[in-house]
Amino acid sequence: MLAAKTVLKLKKQYPHIHLILVLPFPNQYEAEKNWSIAEILEYHYLKKVASKVVHLEESYSRGCYYRRNEHLVNCSSVCISYRYKDRGGTAYTTRYAETRGLRVINCI
Repeated sequence: MLAAKTVLKLKKQYPHIHLILVLPFPNQYEAEKNWSIAEILEYHYLKKVASKVVHLEESYSRGCYYRRNEHLVNCSSVCISYRYKDRGGTAYTTRYAETRGLRVINCI
């Protein structure tokens, strides 16, 4: 959501850019723990204002987040991340991006 909000801010200055959300499955907050009401509302708002929303699967399945991240990398020319540790999904995805030859920019 941090990246999506950044794109929306930039869209004010660069109206030709688009926010395209690639989500692992619809309403992912239902399968994850600890989403606040504010985060759920923001999730729905971002889906509403996005130029395009892509759901890669119809519901949660094992590995769906990795498949979503690989899809994002495979459709990108640059990887902008907020990686603060060497384990987990973000670390996996940035390493995958590097193996695919993408420039990786860590905003931390």
